Formats: sequence, structure tokens, C-alpha cells
Amino acid sequence: MTNDASDRTSPDTTHLADGIREHDLRLGSLIRNNPLPIVVTDADRCVQICNPAFETLFGYVEAEVAGKRIDDVLGVSDSSQQFAELGRRTMGGHGSHLVTRRRRKDGSIVDVELHIVPMTIDGRRLGAYAIYRDLTDEKRAQNELGRFFAMSQDLLCMVGFDGFYKRLNPSWERMLGHAEEVLLAQPYTTFVHPDDRDATLAYFDKLRQGEAVVSFENRHRCRDGSFKWLQWSAMAAGEHQMVYAVARDNTSRHALDQQLRETLEMKSDFVSFVTHQLRTPLSGIKWMLELATEASDPTEVTSYIQDGRDSTERLIALVNDLLDVSRLESGKLQVTLQPVDLGEVTNNVLGDMKTLIEGKDHTLTVTAPLSVDLQLIRQVVLNLISNAVKYTPNGGRIDVNIGLKDDEISWAIRDTGIGIPHASQTRLFEKFYRAENALPLDTEGTGLGLYLARLIVERFGGTIACQSEVGQGTTVTFRLPVSYATSEVSQ
Repeated sequence: MTNDASDRTSPDTTHLADGIREHDLRLGSLIRNNPLPIVVTDADRCVQICNPAFETLFGYVEAEVAGKRIDDVLGVSDSSQQFAELGRRTMGGHGSHLVTRRRRKDGSIVDVELHIVPMTIDGRRLGAYAIYRDLTDEKRAQNELGRFFAMSQDLLCMVGFDGFYKRLNPSWERMLGHAEEVLLAQPYTTFVHPDDRDATLAYFDKLRQGEAVVSFENRHRCRDGSFKWLQWSAMAAGEHQMVYAVARDNTSRHALDQQLRETLEMKSDFVSFVTHQLRTPLSGIKWMLELATEASDPTEVTSYIQDGRDSTERLIALVNDLLDVSRLESGKLQVTLQPVDLGEVTNNVLGDMKTLIEGKDHTLTVTAPLSVDLQLIRQVVLNLISNAVKYTPNGGRIDVNIGLKDDEISWAIRDTGIGIPHASQTRLFEKFYRAENALPLDTEGTGLGLYLARLIVERFGGTIACQSEVGQGTTVTFRLPVSYATSEVSQ
């Protein structure tokens, strides 16, 4: 018996090899000249043919791999099950497509896209074509894009045409607080402010219809329930059914815009205030002086001069209020805390206002069971009682209650006056603001009294608030922490 290898080759094996070679002759030029690496294997996944592009990618020439199992040539540590599955699918007549890793001759690993096409002759499955595509450059680009994606301080995202986020960069969690899995699990509109959803959906429809780049703004909900303004630039890739977008936090600009609007509104209020509160008494003083000059009766002259003096006192009081507001706002007002009986302070104020109270025939009571350490409190009490007296029709009732509750000193004044509309209560303690129903009344008011009271109360760590119903009276309450009532501070 001879040991010649040719004698051990079965007719079937020879037929299969001849069939593969016949295939090679038919497709040889296409395989050899193809820029993609191609391997032809037999039914046992042994290499029969490989082209020059295969050598370039993996480093093997055909003579080194011919007759060897492709699994042994290119396999990596975790690919044995994958190779077995590919073999079953191929011999079952099914092609395969996957992205995987393969080992080069020098031991390095390369990412490849692999297509496997079964090879048949006369209905018999003889082997397969394996076509590779080097993904090295693509993977490098993806990694670089991934690093850029992760490093960006802006919000980057990919949104499917189905309305769900597909990919988000870490800035989303840093800025809004939501974990990535929370954002990916719900439609993106879930996180858009309800008032902005219709406009956002309209912009999204424009993108899906092919509009190149869309820029818009909306509010997104943070994890803590607050909202941030986001400025978006987005474009769509219709072939991928995907929208690519970048957003920048625009909340600070909106806050500045709001501050600017409030400043302009305050400027307008101040101009109106100066026009009314300064010009009117100045005109009155000028008129009284002119009348005094023309009058011959000494009693009449004295009356005119007294009226002018009263107007001057009101102007001085107004200027002092403005100075106090300026000092409190700038933090330059020096405060000296000393023991003060809040009930006594209130009664002193009532003494100064006795004529005004009696002139309107009001009933006013004071309940004050304790003492506190406060500065500037007299001005707060004066402003609040003065408002209660002025805006309560004749014969009304005013109650002042001073007490201690939950480690806080409270001072509350309740009147039976005209009340304050709900819409005005939110702005009641703003500079120069007067409620609409107070303007028609013939009362002096600068719009500074309640604002000044708020500044003083807040200066001592307290709060001031108002409860009111139109036509049913008003209760204004300020509270101060007891700690301020039990300490003495030297100047």
C-alpha cells in the first residue's frame, strides 16, 4: 500500500476541489482584482483561495493559509462560538453579515465588516465566499467622534423620527440631572415644557420634511422640576430617519432679559413717580409762596406759609425714604440693634398718627405681649399702620396683634379697608408700585412705603406677606426670627 497523498484523496474531495477551482476560473479576475479582501473556503471552512487584498489586510499570502481552517488562521479568543454559528448558517445555505474582529499575522486585532455568501454548484453546497471590509479608519473616526461627543459642554443628541432619543452625550445628565436611560425610555416631548410642545413638534416636522437646518428655542425640564431654556440647532438625515441636534443652555440670557424688562419698567415707574410725587408738591409750594406774597392779611399769610411748610415736610420725608431705600439696597445702612418694646414702638407711632386716626373716626386696638430686639422697626410699623388708616373708609376698624409663635416674632395689622386685588398682591412690595384700586383714592402715596418695609424686614432675616380680599379688608404680617430679639450689637 502506498503512502502517496494523492492516493488518500477521495473522488468526492477531488470533485469539490475541482468545482471550487472551476468557480475560481469563472470568477478569478473578479476575486483577484477586487479591492476588498476575499477568501474562498470549502465545506470544512478550509482556505482554497485568497486574493491580494486579503494579504494586504491580514499579512498572509495564499500559500501560508491554503488548506488551513479560516477559523484557526484569523480566529480570536472569543470567536469560536461565532465561527461555529457561521458554519451552520453557511452550510444551511444562508448568508451572513456581521461586524466582528479578526487577528492579523502579526497578532494585532482588526475590526472588520464580514459578508459570507454560500457557494453552490449544481445545487451542491461546496463552500463559501468570505468578503471583508477593513473598519479601522471608520472605528477611529467613531472613537474620535465619541470623544468629541463626550467632551462637549453643549447638549448633543440623536433623535429618531419616532420621537425618541437614540444617543445623548454626558452633558445631558450634568446639566439637566436626568440619567441617560430615563431620557432614552420616553418620547423627547415628555421633557419639553407643556407651553412649548406644539412649537417644538412643528419644528420637528419641518426637519422630517427635509428642511436643512432648523434653529429654535424651548424649555426642558430638569430632574428637580425646574426648567432650563435651550437654544437648538438641528438637521435631519432622512436616509437614516434621524435628527442630529445640539443645544446650548440659554437660561442666563433669559434671566438677563427679564431683569432688563424689570429695570425698564422700574425706570418708567420712577419717571411717573417723580412727575407726580415731586412736581405736585413743588408746584403747591410755589403757589403758596406766591399767594403769601400777594396777601395783605397777616393771618392769611401765616396760613399760606404753613401750607407750604407742610408740603416741604412731605418732600423731605419722601427724600429720606429714597435715601433709606438706596442705603438698604446697597447694604450701606448701618444698623445698631438694641432692646425695643415692639408694643411701645407701635403705641408711639399711634401717638404720632393720633390726629389722622381720630379724623377718620377709626377704632384701633393693640395687643403686644412681648419685647424684641429690632432696629428701624418704627419705620416699618409707621408705614403699615399709615396704609391701614389711609385705605380704610371712615369709621373702620384696625387691629394690631403682636405675638410669638414657633420661635418667630409676628406683627400683624388687620383693617376693614378697600382690600387689594389678587393680581396686585404679587407686586405689592415692589418699588413704586401701588394697587390699581388705590390710585383713584385721594391719598398720598409714593409706592415706597411697603417696599421699604420689605427691605427692612428682610434685612433682619424676616418675611412680610399680605392677605386680602377686595372690599373685605387687608391683613399685613411680618415675622422676625427670635434670635434677633435676644442679642445686642454695638455699632
